[in-house]
Formats: sequence, C-alpha cells, structure tokens
Amino acid sequence: MSPSGTNTECLAFLRQPGLQRMWPLVRKKYESYGRIAGTIRLSGLREEERDALEGLFAVNMLGRSDFRFRLAELERALQETRFQVSIKDCLCLLYGDDWMTRQEQREIEQRSWERFCRWASQFAGKEELKIWIEQLSAGFGSGYRVFLECYRDYCEKGDSPDWAVALEALHQLPARNERLPVFAARTTGDPHGLDRSTLAGRIFYWGMTALQNRYRHGSEPGIQEPGRTAPQEDSFEETRSTDEADPTSDNTLESISQSEVIRAQYALAGIVLDDISSIVWVAGWGEYAKDPVALPLLTVERLDTDTLPSISEVFVVENPSIFGALVDWGLQTGSSLPFPLVCTSGQPSLAALRLLDKITDGQSRIYYSGDFDVKGLTMAAGLSQRYGSRFIPWRLDAETYRSAVRRHFPSFSEAEIQALERMQVPWDDRLLKVMRNSGRKLFQEQILGLLLADWEAHKNGLGQPF
Repeated sequence: MSPSGTNTECLAFLRQPGLQRMWPLVRKKYESYGRIAGTIRLSGLREEERDALEGLFAVNMLGRSDFRFRLAELERALQETRFQVSIKDCLCLLYGDDWMTRQEQREIEQRSWERFCRWASQFAGKEELKIWIEQLSAGFGSGYRVFLECYRDYCEKGDSPDWAVALEALHQLPARNERLPVFAARTTGDPHGLDRSTLAGRIFYWGMTALQNRYRHGSEPGIQEPGRTAPQEDSFEETRSTDEADPTSDNTLESISQSEVIRAQYALAGIVLDDISSIVWVAGWGEYAKDPVALPLLTVERLDTDTLPSISEVFVVENPSIFGALVDWGLQTGSSLPFPLVCTSGQPSLAALRLLDKITDGQSRIYYSGDFDVKGLTMAAGLSQRYGSRFIPWRLDAETYRSAVRRHFPSFSEAEIQALERMQVPWDDRLLKVMRNSGRKLFQEQILGLLLADWEAHKNGLGQPF
C-alpha cells in the first residue's frame, strides 16, 4: 500500500464511527468475490453515519435512512479522498497486511496441502503405499481422516512424526505372528507406539489395510468417492480405544463384531492383538466341570471342541453373582453342574463370543438370562441377532418381569424410557411395553429363585427353563 498521507491519518479516517458498520460488509463482499464487485446496503442509518457517507460519497444524505452503493463506487470515492487509497489498501490497514481474499486463502491452502502431500510421499517406499498416498492426496482413500490429522500437525510443526513412524512400521510388514506391542517395540522403539488409540496406530492400521487390499485383490486399495471416509473408518474410531476384551465396556455387540473384523485384518498382516485380557468364565463342561475357570481369548481360540464332551445346550448368564450362585448349587448338592455354564460378566467379551461361536457351531442352544434394563436387553438382543434360533431367552419375558418387579425397585430415567421405546426384542413383543408402563428395573439377582428352580427342573427333565 502506498497511500498519500500517513497510515495513521488514513486509519483514523477509516475508523470514524460513521463508517464502522460499513467496513465488515465491504470485507465480506470483497472476500466473497475476490475482487471489487457487488452491492452493499446500509439501513437504519444514524446521524453520524449519514454525515460520514455524505462526506465520502459526496451525495446528499439529508433525511435518508438507507443507502445502497456498489463497491466500484466506493473504490472511486476512496481514490478521490486525500489519501487516494483503494478498497484493498483500506482492508489491509483495518485488518492487517496478511488479510487476503478467499481465493488467495484457497491458493495458499492448496500450496500448503501440496507441500504436505509431497512430504508424506517421501516415506511411501512400497508401490502399494504410493498408490494409497496418491489417493489420500486426491481427497479419498481409506484413512483420509487420519491423513488430515497429519496435515494439521504438519501445518503447525512443519512435520508429522506419527506419519513417519507409522510408515516406517508399514515397511516391516508382513510380521511373523507377532503381538502388536512386540512388533511396535521392534519397529518404533515403543511397545505402545502403534496402539490403536494413537495417531500413529491409526495411520498404521489404514496403511496396513491398503497393503492387504492390494495383496488380496490386485487392485487399487479402498477406492471411494472423493472426500469420503472408508465405511469402516467411523467404526474404527469408535473402537480404537477399546481392546475388545473389556467386559465393563459399554461397547455394543455391533462394535465388538467390528473389532473382530479389525482383529482379522491385523492377523492377515501377521500381527496378533491382545488375546489375554479378554476372558470368559466357564463351568460345568468337560475338564471345567467341577471348578469354574476364566478362559482367555488365546485359550478359547485354540480350544478344540472335539476334545470336550458334546453338548446340546449351554446356559449363559450376564452377572457373576448369578454364575456363582449356580456353581454354589452344584457344590451344595455334591454333584457336578448338569449343564455347561458361561458368564459374560456384563457386555460379552470377544472371548465369550468366540466360545459361544464354537459351541453353536455344534448346533447347541444358548439359554440366556440377563437384567431387565436397557443394557441387559441390548446385550440380549445382540446375542439373539448373532445366534438366531439357537438363542433362547431364559426368564427374560414379560410374564417373569410382571411377577417379580416391585414398586421400590430402581426406576428408569427418561432417557432409558426413550431407549426402550426405540428398542426391539424379537422374542417377546409384550416385554418392552410392560417395562415402560412399570417404569422399574429388574435385575437377575431379584429372580435368582426362579432361575435356580428352572435349573433344578431342567436338570430333572421337567421342561424348558422358560
């Protein structure tokens, strides 16, 4: 800018109270068009605004409440002042020298993005990764969201260490049946360097899937519409901080199923996820007949059901207290449990699901009992969906609820009532309505007598336990 007069005097002229409402509108219009174009209307003019506009545009503003002008007219008016400035000069003075139009901003952002993409590409190495990065650079491809996170890092720091770490680890694939922390320690120096809760871990995951797609299909990985994330990307975001095994997690069975897919993708790359923390309690089956045992996923996966007694039915309970009570029943009667018994300890862990998968492969029926609350029914509905006709609800019906619920039991919150309204349970179309009308929760411990009676009756061949 090279206006006549000093910038200070010009700035004081531009900031006079009568023009203060005009400049934000001028800026917005100029940014929008990227040039001098468009019309601005000022309405409800105050006296000081009429005076300022009259002086600037050399027009009679007497009695006028509105004033409309084109930016081209303002440009001419500014040139005719003693400062002889342009609109752009004025905007730079008012908003700083780094002020720029949207077009200028877009051009700078595009150049910054291109620099980042070139920087990211230098770590590609493998042809499959080059293709993947080209797709990400073009605005699509699996993992586009984490690529944007790296871009933000790059803009702030001039670097994205997570990207470099993850790409270096990708070059070490396939692994040879290594657990993820062991692989991460070897390739990054940090056992947690590729945890799925970290940015490097998420980059590594999507790069790994890109490599696998290429290997499996011989085609370009993860092609999608520009600007769209991969179908699994949202699900991965939801499950990345969990380890499937956590029985206290609020994960739905759907997210656990998604975790199974993720686990399988790691396995294809020769990487084993945590298979120790995920456990399931079992009693009354083969070598586990007498005392209950906690089986980790590692053991469940290696379990050869052919070596265990065949079973036609297994009883599954949500709560450890019920599991313990049923085991106590066996100890008190001095006999082994009559049926295999499994406890999910709340939300079924991956170990629990894999064990039930193996059991139902042999066409066994699952008798399931859980709490009469939102979480309990959500878990039961998920198991019903997973196991279909092999899932049989055990004392999880409207009749049991009516007979056992009492007025002093905990009540549902309004949010829980709404959740019950949205829910569906395929085995009893009366249950949810009865629960909503009652407004009370009912827990397994409050129907323990009924469960024990069923257990005893079923053992003696006196019918189904529901």
